[in-house]
Amino acid sequence: MYVFSPAGIHAEMPRRRGKLRGNSNLRLQKKKQNNRKSLRRRSKSRGFNRKRIKWEAIFLCAAVIIVSAAAIHSRANRSPVQTNTSMTAMTGVSADTSLTASSVPSSEAVTASDSSQTASSLSEQAETASTEEDSDIDFSPHCVAETEPSRLIEGTDLQVNGELLEDQSHYQPWYSFDFGKGSTYTDVDGIVTFRGNNFRDAPSYGTAEMRKNTLETVWTGQTGSTVYGNASWSGNGWTGQPLIAVWPKEVRQHMNMSDEFKDRDELTEVIYAGMDGYVRFYDLDTGDPTRDPLDLGWTFKGSGALDPRGYPILYLGAGYDSYRGIAHVFVINLLDGSVMYEFGQNDPFGMRGILSYFDSSALVDASSDTLIYPGENGVLYLIRLNTKYDASKGILSIDPSDVVEWSTTVCVRPRLRTGREWRTVRPFSEVICSSPTTAEICSVSI
Repeated sequence: MYVFSPAGIHAEMPRRRGKLRGNSNLRLQKKKQNNRKSLRRRSKSRGFNRKRIKWEAIFLCAAVIIVSAAAIHSRANRSPVQTNTSMTAMTGVSADTSLTASSVPSSEAVTASDSSQTASSLSEQAETASTEEDSDIDFSPHCVAETEPSRLIEGTDLQVNGELLEDQSHYQPWYSFDFGKGSTYTDVDGIVTFRGNNFRDAPSYGTAEMRKNTLETVWTGQTGSTVYGNASWSGNGWTGQPLIAVWPKEVRQHMNMSDEFKDRDELTEVIYAGMDGYVRFYDLDTGDPTRDPLDLGWTFKGSGALDPRGYPILYLGAGYDSYRGIAHVFVINLLDGSVMYEFGQNDPFGMRGILSYFDSSALVDASSDTLIYPGENGVLYLIRLNTKYDASKGILSIDPSDVVEWSTTVCVRPRLRTGREWRTVRPFSEVICSSPTTAEICSVSI
């Protein structure tokens, strides 16, 4: 290679060319070395991360094992009494509107309530534990500053035996209603109201000690459907918990049961009101019908209630209107299936026109013989029943008097809902508001 210059033509110096080539090769070598170092650093970093994740997983598993062992040890030191459902006390409804009872598989159950001696022992232990626990609780319900009635209630209306009281200060109740702890609501075995008592904290009946929390179907019962207007109702709805009653043999002798169930030494009956308008009765152990279904013809979504004194009375409210009339409450004699009393339909004291649904599960104050039933018409009913029951003769009657209806208007701060009018739907639980300008309806839980 030659170089042209003013000095003439001469050959390019080899050193110069070789030097340039050497510098280029050196830079390439350094670049490769740097790349190799970077790869080694990345590889070391990845290896470290893998080890860190591995050790973190090991430590996490160890922590879980330690916590589980501590929980098992703690349970072992506790009383063996549990409040799980008995072998057929868990009841539900399948998608094909059939009534289903589920239970703990016998192969997986250590001890169930089959043995009366075991059940009695567990029951005594549970009652002792419950009594000791209750004795440690200072039960004195009262309002605080934020729940002072004057802050929440704008006014009340009171009607006694169909007469609206203009001056409520003159009203004197026949009894002071004072419910105690949930454990004192009833002494009878079974489930007498939704979730057991006035605090709704005893939803199960029976005991079982289980190794695995699994269920299996024991029996099923078919239900039907009913249609009113454009609405079709089938199966069992909310709240939908069945009632359970352990009837003494003396009481069963006067019931409209088949002789097979009257003559048994023990019988636990499941009472299930359905949305097809029927009340059905089953033997808890076998699922066999204990008596013919009771055809009332209204849709029943709620659980209803049994009398907590053990009287054969069913209090049941309809959750929707029927081709037979407006929804209302039934008081039913379970000796013969007759309806002893009805109320709540087309009540002019109601706050929602002719709407009178009763999905709630009633309570009964045993001391005053008073039925307490809230309705979706915005009225709380207090009815003195005047019950007379002779178990030996199978004679049952009620003579309702002092029918008190109570409704409230709830206070709402103006800055929260400006320009809206408020009225109650369920006392102390829900409010419906409407806007006069936008025709907007909204429901508020308080």
